[in-house]
Amino acid sequence: MPNIDARGGMKDSSGQWFIYYDPQRNIRYNMADLKKGRLRAQDLRTGTVYTYAPKKGASRKP
Repeated sequence: MPNIDARGGMKDSSGQWFIYYDPQRNIRYNMADLKKGRLRAQDLRTGTVYTYAPKKGASRKP
């Protein structure tokens, strides 16, 4: 994931960020499923949502 300048977003009940907004690229990163190994990024210009997840059978990096 690129380094992002998070100028907005939302926090969960424990105070952890789970949605970041990158105003430079106009992309919103949803990190709610990060513990499951998934990341969703939405291009707000086009509305396209990208989901990044490990391939099935891939081992996790230490």
